[in-house]
Amino acid sequence: MRGVRGRRNCAIGLAHDIGHPPFGHAGETVLNDCLANVGGFNHNLYGLRRVDELEARYPDFPGLNLSFEVRESFVRHAGKLADPRFAEFAAAGGELLEAAVVDLVDSIAYDTHDADDALGLGFITLADLQELRLWQRAAAPVRRAYPALDGAAFRTAVLRELLALQVNDLLDETTRRIETFRIRTLDDVRAATVPSVGLSDAVADEKRELERFLRERVYTHHRVLRLTASGTRTIQALFTTYLAAPELLPERHGLRLRLPGAVAEVIVGDYLAGMTDRFAVLEDRRLHPSPPRP
Repeated sequence: MRGVRGRRNCAIGLAHDIGHPPFGHAGETVLNDCLANVGGFNHNLYGLRRVDELEARYPDFPGLNLSFEVRESFVRHAGKLADPRFAEFAAAGGELLEAAVVDLVDSIAYDTHDADDALGLGFITLADLQELRLWQRAAAPVRRAYPALDGAAFRTAVLRELLALQVNDLLDETTRRIETFRIRTLDDVRAATVPSVGLSDAVADEKRELERFLRERVYTHHRVLRLTASGTRTIQALFTTYLAAPELLPERHGLRLRLPGAVAEVIVGDYLAGMTDRFAVLEDRRLHPSPPRP
């Protein structure tokens, strides 16, 4: 049973980000706008469509033949359990521990790496982060152990501690909840009315403070907004071009347009969502070359 859980946890972890379009959240926002008339875009639900419909690995059926639980994790991470299309997952009960762990550790890694990137790019300084309680909590043991450490080495050590303290808190708090709520079986997990996986109240509050700081100081930085605007323009231009001239789509996607009930917007959106940042930029340049300078 433990081996089954481990494989399921790995599958959920590996699959949870496969639906992200180019340019991250900016790409998701603009695709949602482009596809507003056909249901919008959600990267988790697109990830489910990829593993259920778009991947072709078996001659007898589409998709990857993943388990109910792995497929369920896409819907739960999307927050779409109330959608009638996913009634089978809503009827299953509470969230699996594996899915909840993946969701939270993804958020922990996301915040920490964004802080690291922002420091490296000069958007913020170590002094800025020192105002945050979670950073103070991580920096204290590093200073005690290595009082002479500074600069890049200090930053790396604190970031490592920032990850470790949140993961350890997650383990401790989740263990406490499992014991308190007497979670012993899958039925117990499914019947639980409160989350069995989570951070302690103190660390969760400090994490929210870090996330507010990142929203205010990093995600709205003018250099980030310029990249966002560029990515948005690229996706919009490609969507418009492919929709007007679907013959430009690769053969695989073009063939889907001939199927009964095919919706051109959805097929174009699927193609765009599967691109990398670099490929989208190169494709935009190929289809929309800049006019030569006089």
